[in-house]
Amino acid sequence: MADLVTFLLDDYASFSRGAGNGLVSTAGRMNEKLLVACLEEKGLSHGANFTKTGTNLQGDIVIHSKAGAKKNLHVEVKSHHARERLLRGLNDITGEKVGAGYFVDPAEFGPGRTQTLLQSQAAAIYMPDSTLKKVDQNALAMKTNAAVAFGSRFYRPLEQFATDMQAFSQTGALPTY
Repeated sequence: MADLVTFLLDDYASFSRGAGNGLVSTAGRMNEKLLVACLEEKGLSHGANFTKTGTNLQGDIVIHSKAGAKKNLHVEVKSHHARERLLRGLNDITGEKVGAGYFVDPAEFGPGRTQTLLQSQAAAIYMPDSTLKKVDQNALAMKTNAAVAFGSRFYRPLEQFATDMQAFSQTGALPTY
């Protein structure tokens, strides 16, 4: 009987970890779909204005600019917590990039963490306004050096994401914020 219980508990722990990872993956896909729906609501079309990629080196969504050199802006989408995954995803992307997520913990975006995220050369991080309002004031004051948003505040409200992507698609830059 003890062998059976040990066997079942070992399998359950493995199953539980796998199920938890599956839920994170499902939540990530749903968050990507929500952002894609917001882009489409702003009149951006898949293929012409953006592409959903999902590959590590390109981010999850790529916004295409029609202006000038026709730059691309890579979007790394995360769910409710940034943890190290946001930074790793941003560091994997070459070229212009932003992060976006339905982040719930403002403590993940303190001044030290913000400096580290800025070093990834991201142009902006989008989060819900309710979380943004609770981010440390010193972190909120930090600005990006990325060319597409130079001198703008690094953290932006997620509610502005689709409007900013629409502007990037038309001009090749993010609006000043």
